[in-house]
Amino acid sequence: MEIKEFLINKFKDIFHRDPVYFAFAPGRTNLIGEHLDYNNCPVFPFAIDLRISACFSCRDDNVIRIVDADGIHGERTFEAVDSVAPYPDGDWGNYPKAAVQGIISDGKIKAPYRGFDAVIYSTVPAAGGMSSSSAFVVLSSLLFSTANGISYPKMELSALTAAAERYVGTQGGGMDQTASINGMAGKVLKIGFSPLSCTPYPVPEGVSFVVADTLIKARKSKEALTYYNSKPIECRLAAAVLRRKLPPYLKKPLTVGFLGDLSPEKTGLTEAEIDRAVFSVLKETEYTYEEIAAVLETDVETVQKEYCLMADGTPLPQPENGFALAARTRHVLTEWRRVDRCAAAMERGDAETVGRLMNESHASCRDNGDFSCPELNALTEIARKAGALGSRMTGAGRGGCTVSLVRNGDVEAFTDRIRSEYYDRYLKETHPEIGEEAKKNAVFTVYPSDGASVFPLSREN
Repeated sequence: MEIKEFLINKFKDIFHRDPVYFAFAPGRTNLIGEHLDYNNCPVFPFAIDLRISACFSCRDDNVIRIVDADGIHGERTFEAVDSVAPYPDGDWGNYPKAAVQGIISDGKIKAPYRGFDAVIYSTVPAAGGMSSSSAFVVLSSLLFSTANGISYPKMELSALTAAAERYVGTQGGGMDQTASINGMAGKVLKIGFSPLSCTPYPVPEGVSFVVADTLIKARKSKEALTYYNSKPIECRLAAAVLRRKLPPYLKKPLTVGFLGDLSPEKTGLTEAEIDRAVFSVLKETEYTYEEIAAVLETDVETVQKEYCLMADGTPLPQPENGFALAARTRHVLTEWRRVDRCAAAMERGDAETVGRLMNESHASCRDNGDFSCPELNALTEIARKAGALGSRMTGAGRGGCTVSLVRNGDVEAFTDRIRSEYYDRYLKETHPEIGEEAKKNAVFTVYPSDGASVFPLSREN
């Protein structure tokens, strides 16, 4: 039974009426360009053929009721009001709440708001680094906007949902939502920011994208949110330090609002000149709050208030070893250039160069970004030995999935070797608590696919 028919039947069983619409929002895999979007640097993801789907109908009141068709997460019911109070941190109901609050705050609709009943089903691995959470926000935005008789251009909805997801406490930059909304079958998207843009690139012939799940889950707990949010905060701090120190070093005015402003076009410098200047004024060792405040000629409290506040209004605790501003900046600058070179390689069908850049990307995520973990490192290394042209982590890191570029004729042998060396050997030694059931569908091929959509259902359905 296909997913749409399954959801139609579930909806009838639960709500005792017919659904009116079917909708879906895909997850995404990021081919290259990790932790760049919040720096206003381009990224290179694609929407995948794994989705969160829903059947839904509008209500006559402002109540929103969402039921998980699998029965794993139960259901969530809340009201659409001007200020939607969140559930506790980590509750899956905060993702539809984020979407509803985002659309209400946008101001295109006025109270009284109209709610909906929905049944959802996901094939996107949860906490796997494939943006199941962003897909859920996108899907919920489509459901709520449809219920209230409005629609958004794709780029406008991309920006809206990116801002809306910060409701849950993350400080991402918009890649995930933009990929989910603007996906195109057979294409990888080069997404630019400021202004937001999407340029599709063809996949080289004869290769496939194989995803492998480490089975180490990147949960959005309070502790995990602190870790993930430390990365954009470190980048904001690096931009602030460079904004203060680069102009006198270069003896010329320079605007550095984001690390993404450090381009040859905006600075008038070559890449080599940018690197020489940046890493002359940033010290390689970590910074304390006090050192950053001294550079900015202010006090620690002001630094925390301007650059380091978490979603709950508290400042990010100083990392144990301090803020690694040089390392984070090095990752951003080199990864950004890899995105540009990867897009050019895709355009000319050069799969070998794409693979090499993927390998370089993972090394930077591991060494400069501190986004990786032992399991991701082991899995990418095994993938390369198994014949991948390139393999890297994909997603926020510290768990989740890898993506590997594999020649079509090698996919079966590649998959068998990953199962043997990672799941049957490495995981058994390092994580014996992970059972065999979890490993069964942990390696799979993904395909660049179309973005999120809503379809009316005929009466015959």
